[in-house]
Order: sequence, then C-alpha cells, then structure tokens
Amino acid sequence: SVPAGCVTAECLAPGEATLLHVVAGQVRVQWGPALSGTTEAGPGDTVLVPAGTPYRADNASPSAALQFIIVRGG
Repeated sequence: SVPAGCVTAECLAPGEATLLHVVAGQVRVQWGPALSGTTEAGPGDTVLVPAGTPYRADNASPSAALQFIIVRGG
C-alpha cells in the first residue's frame, strides 16, 4: 500500500516487462527517458511498462491509499 500523496523511487527491470494492476486508489505512472511519459490508472486498470524502461509509480490521490499488484516477466 502507498500512502496518500506519496512518491515512490524510480524503478528499472532491465530484462523484464512490468505490469502494475491497480486494486484501489489512483496511480500516476511516469516512464521513459527523464520519466517524460505519464499515465494515470484506477481500480481494475493495468499499466504495462516495457522491459528496460525506467518508471515511477506514485499515488495520485491526496487523500486515499493506493494498492496495486506488480507482476514482472519476460
């Protein structure tokens, strides 16, 4: 669980794609060079980050906790 308004550290999975599936709350995912790409997703949504792409998954809500499942694979 990610507390309301919390920002996470930048992540990188060099040889694996990353799926972020939102269970509760709202996630803001930034990805790519200088984290220049941005998308938001809510409950039931899944975001795909290609292998070798840097990303950061932040809680986009100022008041609700974020819960998501991360799955990595080639």
